[in-house]
Amino acid sequence: MNPTITPIRLTQAEDLLRQWIGLDPSTLGHAAISRAVLTRMTKLGVDNAEKYLDDATEDATERNNLIEEIVVPESWFFRDPQVYAFLKTFACERAAIPGRTPVRILSAPCAAGQEPYSIAMCLLDAGLSPSDMAIDAIEISHVCLGKAGAAEYSANAFRTADLSFRDRWFTRHDGAFALQGAVRRCVRFNWANVLDEALVTEAFASGRAPYDIIFCRNLLIYLTPAARSRVEQAINTMLQPDGVVVVGAAESPILKGDWVPASDTTVFVLRHGGRDKTAQSAQKTRASIRPGFINEQSADARSGHLPSVRTPTTTTAEAQVAALSPKVEPGATAASDADREAGNSQDKSLSPITEVIRQANALANARQFAAALTMCETFQEKHPPSSELFLLMGMIHLTTGEVAKAQANFHKTLYLDPQNEEALLSLSILSAHGGDTAWADHYRQAAARVFARKGAQ
Repeated sequence: MNPTITPIRLTQAEDLLRQWIGLDPSTLGHAAISRAVLTRMTKLGVDNAEKYLDDATEDATERNNLIEEIVVPESWFFRDPQVYAFLKTFACERAAIPGRTPVRILSAPCAAGQEPYSIAMCLLDAGLSPSDMAIDAIEISHVCLGKAGAAEYSANAFRTADLSFRDRWFTRHDGAFALQGAVRRCVRFNWANVLDEALVTEAFASGRAPYDIIFCRNLLIYLTPAARSRVEQAINTMLQPDGVVVVGAAESPILKGDWVPASDTTVFVLRHGGRDKTAQSAQKTRASIRPGFINEQSADARSGHLPSVRTPTTTTAEAQVAALSPKVEPGATAASDADREAGNSQDKSLSPITEVIRQANALANARQFAAALTMCETFQEKHPPSSELFLLMGMIHLTTGEVAKAQANFHKTLYLDPQNEEALLSLSILSAHGGDTAWADHYRQAAARVFARKGAQ
């Protein structure tokens, strides 16, 4: 049997996905959606696309199976480390308030648990106890929720330069890394569709909302404008008036509310900048919902405080780079990328490129963009080219509105790392905004292939 799908039925499938999960079909491409439908038809032994789609409409189980073929659960631990640096300070300040309820955090969607578990590890490392936090995580993929519950991960889930957290919180098990129970118990997972109005009402009825922090990263870019609006309204309703929302690097411009950076040290964490109609509506909605009982997990209570961090200044950028030349003892060898990925490295110090990226990130988060770029460029003059550095420079140029320079750096990133999904997605978005739909499709499809390959690992 070799099932096929006509353009009419493909359009029908796209309309259903738009209705069910708010998917903008153009973000994945027609080929990906066609492939998902044909995969399900083949598994069921169905060769009539019309019949299959009618059955999927009526059968919730098959509808979920089709959605499983569509979702892209790409994530890794401590993605965008600067977000977690902000989280530590923000959460510790709130937890230190006498008599305050636990810091409430929502991760939506949570993929296979990498983000909410990163949140938990971050706060535990900051000195908070499980009773100081209430972390909810929701996901539409039952497969992802199963993986989150198992909490065993391959090396692909660890992509940051600093993997010291893996030594603290994971143990090796049958070639994978198993997360310790102390972290797992900090997170409560649930199946949910972010477009479902019941998500908001149940969050308040259970006493879990309102939240101090809502993570909603790299979801909005896949949604239709109408679906984005619904998700943003849900975030507004479930967020504390002085709470913050964390979004993906390309998502801040597509939000419609009065969002502004939460502080001078971050550009990915947002708060309300005023009292617009959306915020007022959210307040009215919250007032109309009667809170229920709070279901908290018991644990020993202890609080933690973070020391203040000195941010590098523009005038010291070049001097700091000059101090980063590696010092190797006679006979010593550097740990390879493969060793670091496998967790075999005994060297706990940061490499020069890692330190430059860390400091440049700090400068960029402090809005010292010129100093951050100077640091990157100075380092590049004396060292081999780095895809990570080009990617960071591209993001900084994008933040400052220098689109051409951003694109140039993303292209350099791909020259060194053709599988860099962040560069591919950024170029897809920039091409679409520039009206070049052909190249936007090209980059988007390339990113989808990378996601598919990594998801299969």
